[in-house]
Amino acid sequence: MIYNRRQLIKLLSHATVAGACYPLLAGCTTDFRAPRASADFAALADRFNGTVLLPASKNYDSSRRTFSFNPRTDRRPAAIAACKNEFDVATAVEFARANELEIAVRSGGHDVLAASTCNDGLLIDLAELNSIQLDANRALAITGPGASAGMLDRAMADRGRMLALGCNPQVGVAGLTLGGGLGWFAGSLGATCDNLQRVRVVTADGRIVTASETENPDLLWALRGGGGNFGIVVELGLVAHPLDTVTGGYLCFDGGKLPEFLRFYRDYMAAAPDSLDVEVAVMAPSRRLIVVMTSVLGDADKARQVLAPLRAFDKPLADGLRTVPYPGVVAPTNEVSQLFRPDSNSADEPNDAPGIQWLGGSLGELDDATIATIVEQVERARGGWAFNVGHHMHGAVCRTPAADSPLPRPRGTFTYHFATWWGSAASAPARMAWVDGAVDAMRKHETAAYVNYLSTDHPAAVERAYGANYARLQDIKRQYDPDNIFHRNRNIEP
Repeated sequence: MIYNRRQLIKLLSHATVAGACYPLLAGCTTDFRAPRASADFAALADRFNGTVLLPASKNYDSSRRTFSFNPRTDRRPAAIAACKNEFDVATAVEFARANELEIAVRSGGHDVLAASTCNDGLLIDLAELNSIQLDANRALAITGPGASAGMLDRAMADRGRMLALGCNPQVGVAGLTLGGGLGWFAGSLGATCDNLQRVRVVTADGRIVTASETENPDLLWALRGGGGNFGIVVELGLVAHPLDTVTGGYLCFDGGKLPEFLRFYRDYMAAAPDSLDVEVAVMAPSRRLIVVMTSVLGDADKARQVLAPLRAFDKPLADGLRTVPYPGVVAPTNEVSQLFRPDSNSADEPNDAPGIQWLGGSLGELDDATIATIVEQVERARGGWAFNVGHHMHGAVCRTPAADSPLPRPRGTFTYHFATWWGSAASAPARMAWVDGAVDAMRKHETAAYVNYLSTDHPAAVERAYGANYARLQDIKRQYDPDNIFHRNRNIEP
């Protein structure tokens, strides 16, 4: 059967993951934990332009939820400081330090370990710091940390510009950038962090500092991939590239051909031009599907030549490849956007306690042994699930020298993740056990680590991820956060 676009959207809606690149926001609840009695949150509210939410506040429960919300990440901060401006951020940091409260920082809340929330501490929410401007020279997009990639895509396209962002339009730009930022155009334009030219940061002592190539350049270097270890970013300046044409979209193939497709994909990407990115998802809404999402930047005729082998792999069940001005080919349709709601979950069970877990990592190569493990884990999947592999490291992202960024750039590597979701709390243990087991089985194949997909915060794993750059990151950490108050991240110990 050949699926048209609307039929495909309807089919994927039962899976609640659009291509598995976009795990869903969901939520469940556990026992209430009392906030610290010693902290005077009324005093914070008096000094605050934004909103301070306490456990009894109307919107507290929805505001504390993160992208990966499940029984392990169901945390209850003592308060949520929803900031209006950078001065609110500085005030919140000073208050947390004075009251010995743990600090969690959230821009989009998509961290795989839900590090952007905490128990009994202060969650500093940056969602309302989402202004977007283009500088007078049309060279830099100036954005707040709460803007999403999709917001930036649309705002820049309206101005004839485009940015090097991730594949998920819902991700917050701050976390995306600070952990690297691999996306559709990493081969052509580099990672998001490579395009970071200027940053304003609230430091551990409440100062607001600027980092650029000429002002605090060591801090700029650290923020180009070193995560949220050095302060809270309140403004980013990202290179704005001239708007270009993009050819891409999606293809769907029979999921029964997964081993053959993964071998094809490995060889196809080994010869990939800089302009090409391909993300692969496997899911089974009613039948197992391979959903291939792709983007080729630039000349449409050349793009069609690049994509011809992909189209020829097999007769597609659905073909949504097209040439359109950016961001049309990579932005989700309105129909797909409707899937990203807390109540969009498994259609085969009650939706009284929806949740999601996704974990992953990086692969040094996609050899036959790795493919065999992937297929084995997919065969074990039950209920709502998805597997994703992509972010092949090639092109511009691999040419950035270590002197410009601490982000590791091993050529030829891939990222992967397994995701599961449920509507009923009773389903959570078995679904989460599948993800845990699948990722554990993949560990023997991991020889690289992309920080934004690093599914552990173990100190040794973080040090391995940064390799030779770790010592320099430690030096900068000691300069800007010697007491390690910003530690809910892939932590660099001072």
